[in-house]
Amino acid sequence: MSKDLAISVIIMLLGNIQPSWAGDGSHDEKHHNNVDTLYEKSTEYMHTENMKGLLLKKEVVDGYHLTFHVMKAEKDEVQGCEFRFMFRVEQNGAMVQNVIVNSRVRHPNNQSESKMMVKTGDWYTAAYDLTHPGEHELIVLFKVKDDSKHSAKVTYMVEKKE
Repeated sequence: MSKDLAISVIIMLLGNIQPSWAGDGSHDEKHHNNVDTLYEKSTEYMHTENMKGLLLKKEVVDGYHLTFHVMKAEKDEVQGCEFRFMFRVEQNGAMVQNVIVNSRVRHPNNQSESKMMVKTGDWYTAAYDLTHPGEHELIVLFKVKDDSKHSAKVTYMVEKKE
């Protein structure tokens, strides 16, 4: 199969085009296979892992199973942002489709910024600079196809460098 044909097939299967900062997918595929494995092994929906720039937390809000994920972005992957904030929504064991997700990060210095999240595979993503020491509050507001709105938040802690 030619490279162009293979790329066309992949794009058709995904149903959307990745943003330019998403890279060639090699890091994402390896990383998300590991995240999905960790996700599937987790038996509780209040699971948190926060080490070396990684956060994975699950919650149930209004009957929706939510997964929050923070990971370091690849070098030069996202201009000016060193972290990717990722989010996904499930209900009854399946991904919820056609979700509109807005994210907001409140930094330790009480400044905040908001971004619409972009769908990348099963995840909604936005890039933020989460390098400031202290507690970052990661907030999502999402709207599902029946127009109901829901919100949730988690915290991401950055230790002071010594």
